[in-house]
Amino acid sequence: MSVRSIFRLMVAWLGGAGRFLRRHCRAWRAARRRRWSTAKVGRSGEQLAARYLRRRGYRIVGRQVQLSAGEIDLIAVSSDRHLIFIEVKSRRGTRDTRPGTAVGRRKRARLRRAAYEFLHRRRLGGCGIRFDVLTVVWPIDGGPPLVRHYPAAFD
Repeated sequence: MSVRSIFRLMVAWLGGAGRFLRRHCRAWRAARRRRWSTAKVGRSGEQLAARYLRRRGYRIVGRQVQLSAGEIDLIAVSSDRHLIFIEVKSRRGTRDTRPGTAVGRRKRARLRRAAYEFLHRRRLGGCGIRFDVLTVVWPIDGGPPLVRHYPAAFD
């Protein structure tokens, strides 16, 4: 049982005294600080993904590119001059968590439409393209994040 769930039980049992516990108990405040919002997990994952790709020789040319067909998390150029559209999936969990499974058929179709719209707007018709998935798992125990890169994840 987690610290938060124990405190919830205590708050329910104590009634009004629970407000005092929430404000003044060090363990309660620490448990609240460790909680990440989904937006923070996503933002942190995209920043880490961009850094990861830069260290491997990719040049980032776009972040969170908004198009009418959808959003593209990262756009990079590889050393072999291919334009790469990257979907970043971030999750908090154990090392067994697989965020890449969240890129289903609909998400892939939306990414393709957004990529082709990007190419059409920039007049990059003859450019070689690739779709990658990069997953980031932030362990709950606070260890280092696990980054996995799946080049050419789909067509």
